[in-house]
Amino acid sequence: MNFCDQEGKSAVVEQEHLEAQRLAELACEGCKDSTYELIERFTPLLRGKCRQYFGVVDEDLLQDGIVRLLELIRDFEPQRGANFCGYAKYMISTFYWNLKRKRMAEESRHAETDVSDEHSGCLGTCDDEIAGVETRMALETLPAAQRDVIELIYMQGLSTDETAKRLGISYSYASKLSRRALTSLRDGEFARN
Repeated sequence: MNFCDQEGKSAVVEQEHLEAQRLAELACEGCKDSTYELIERFTPLLRGKCRQYFGVVDEDLLQDGIVRLLELIRDFEPQRGANFCGYAKYMISTFYWNLKRKRMAEESRHAETDVSDEHSGCLGTCDDEIAGVETRMALETLPAAQRDVIELIYMQGLSTDETAKRLGISYSYASKLSRRALTSLRDGEFARN
């Protein structure tokens, strides 16, 4: 029997939880057979969480869950009196939820990149216009850090976040440098002509 399909079977559930506790304690002492048994018994839960959060049981997702389960077994401290089954179920669910959130954030970033790529076609012509003599002269009046930020953001089309990473500075500092540079360019000698 596995540890996840036991609703309404309280005596069986209690027995399975006690068995999971015993196996976890043995696994913590180095018993590989107990570790393998826990993996086998928790695999249906891992498959269920893959389906719940991703809609599919992908071999990579399952393997990630098994690795997480092994980490939970390794880190489990039976002397604290925690119930391994409850602990593992909660932590596995949290693991898959965080993985889903991470993937959603990556997909969102890729979508933003795709949108910016659509607009990057104008960079060649825009760059030609921006790179005029007066603009270059105006940029030369800026401190090097401000000039680098402006060139990356406005001439190469990078986001402020990408610019900050490339220059090895924080996002807020890159944003601050950009604002200061734009203010200097707007209020500077070339703006008055």
